Amino acid sequence: MSKTALTPTHVKIDVEGFEESVLRGGRRLLQSESAPLLFLELHNDMIRAGGRRPEAVLDLVDEFGYQTFDFQRVAIGRERLLAQRSRAFQAWNEQPEHEYLSLCRRLLRQLYSGTRLHGGRHGSGC
Repeated sequence: MSKTALTPTHVKIDVEGFEESVLRGGRRLLQSESAPLLFLELHNDMIRAGGRRPEAVLDLVDEFGYQTFDFQRVAIGRERLLAQRSRAFQAWNEQPEHEYLSLCRRLLRQLYSGTRLHGGRHGSGC
């Protein structure tokens, strides 16, 4: 990012149980003023099998100021996310006001219809 001066508007994380490490590595971006919409697949069973806690992933999502939603724009609580073996959700930290998000919603519905999706911050979702 610093070499190109480009900042991503969307980040997809699907790393089969290593979500906490990726979030920690992306801390500066994910806590920045222009934090991206986040799509995250939370692999609870894989995280636990590796001796880690899926709660730690959600702690970071909360710490970074994200709120979690499904793809019908319904808020998802921690209990629901942790109760499943694997859960896709979206999260964001600001109310999306950009025109591109309207396009994003349509494209994501087309691309992911019938499949699980991932994380994003505050606001109403893609």
